[in-house]
Amino acid sequence: ELRMLDWDTDWEEAEQKLKSWEKREQTLEKLSEILLLAEDEQMGVTQNLSKILINLSELASYDSRFELFYEAVENISTQLNETFFDLNRLKEDYLMWDPGEKNRLEEQLDRLFTLMNKHRVQTPEELKAVKEQMEKETDDLETLENRMAELQNQLSEEKNTLEALADELFEARKKHIPLLTDKLEEILSGLEMKNTRLKWELEKTTEFNEFGRDKLKLLISADKGKYFGEVEKTASGGELSRLMLAFKSILAKNRNRPVMVLDEIDAGISGEVAKKTADLVKSMSEDMQVIVITHLPQMAVKGEKHFKVFKHEDEEGVVSDIKELSTHERIVEIAEMIEGKPPSESAVKHAEFLLNEQNHS
Repeated sequence: ELRMLDWDTDWEEAEQKLKSWEKREQTLEKLSEILLLAEDEQMGVTQNLSKILINLSELASYDSRFELFYEAVENISTQLNETFFDLNRLKEDYLMWDPGEKNRLEEQLDRLFTLMNKHRVQTPEELKAVKEQMEKETDDLETLENRMAELQNQLSEEKNTLEALADELFEARKKHIPLLTDKLEEILSGLEMKNTRLKWELEKTTEFNEFGRDKLKLLISADKGKYFGEVEKTASGGELSRLMLAFKSILAKNRNRPVMVLDEIDAGISGEVAKKTADLVKSMSEDMQVIVITHLPQMAVKGEKHFKVFKHEDEEGVVSDIKELSTHERIVEIAEMIEGKPPSESAVKHAEFLLNEQNHS
């Protein structure tokens, strides 16, 4: 579209010429009237000025004071003759205007304003800049297409590599699922989930995802003879906590990780289950630094260090803080975990017993 415009056109001149054309008949009528008044043989300005000049010439022949008037009128006469000559030429231009030129100008200006509106610019110069930019982009199109072809080939190669890796990952998963299942069930059995059975559904998908090109679903049966169901829909909160801990304990043994943070991994459990869970976490700490966030005394007594997270108010408002507890403070804190605030003497003694038992184990 932009190339169809005549970019050699002086757009301001074209717009002015079109406006003049719209008043062509009125302009010709006025020009004819002006030239008639100027050139009429009887009453025309030119004819009258000639007569004035003749009379002034005669007067100046015997009175020099009229010479100045003669010169002044002569200058006026010369200027008017030149003006009327130019007006005649302009009239001829109007008479010679081609109606086809008017149509061409209208078409060009209409196209110009349409394109300016389309490309949201205010001037022909801005539109020309748009045209030049688009031409540059068009010139670069072939280079872009070649680059796209290169990238398409690269993409195909990368996809083939990715598919091969996804197939390897699928086979590795299929191979290790039985081993992982046995180990998880063994750990869960030690966490009072003796009848728990796990089953994995592994299938290939058509689309890649963050796990490769597989869809992996873990099913659980928590009771003997019970049907398998999806973990997130079937397992209780306590069962989920123990299952997650089982996974993390396996990671602790098989991954060289310096630190593992367990945030309320003991949620939903208590009693003997809590004690066995704490024992498992303690064994994990033999291979790495384990940080546990807990509300269970059975878990808290297993730690080599005990920190308390608490809130208090200062001039800036409510602030979270943390402090390492002394032996006495630790006994009181564990007693509060057992019984609440304020702890009874028996709860304090029990907390002290648990810590001593842990220290001598």
